[in-house]
Amino acid sequence: MLTMSVPTSRMPTDPGPTFTRSDALTTKHDMLLETATRRDEAEALLRVLMEARESSERNLASIGQPDLVKEVTGRSSIDNAIASTKRLIESFNRVLADLRDGLEPEDAELLAEIRAQNGTQNGAVPG
Repeated sequence: MLTMSVPTSRMPTDPGPTFTRSDALTTKHDMLLETATRRDEAEALLRVLMEARESSERNLASIGQPDLVKEVTGRSSIDNAIASTKRLIESFNRVLADLRDGLEPEDAELLAEIRAQNGTQNGAVPG
């Protein structure tokens, strides 16, 4: 029978980081901010796509050319991109609502304090 022994000097003495409620809330805060940022980016993309659709429709009308994809499928490529982006924004909004709903009142207060320390304008959870 083969036995192995590990010298105690090689055994880790530090159990590693301990996570507190504040750490968990900071993680949730980070998730809220990241999700809100990505949602805002998707909303900006949606505005650009809608402007591009209007411009494309004007250009096609000015040259008397139909949108061939729209003639075949019933929707233009930009219409599909707009619909997809709207679904993405709705998904982000559902995630944000779920994250906000999971906050205990004291967590919301702590989150407001963290946001104030990080220089955020107000303590409200992004929505």
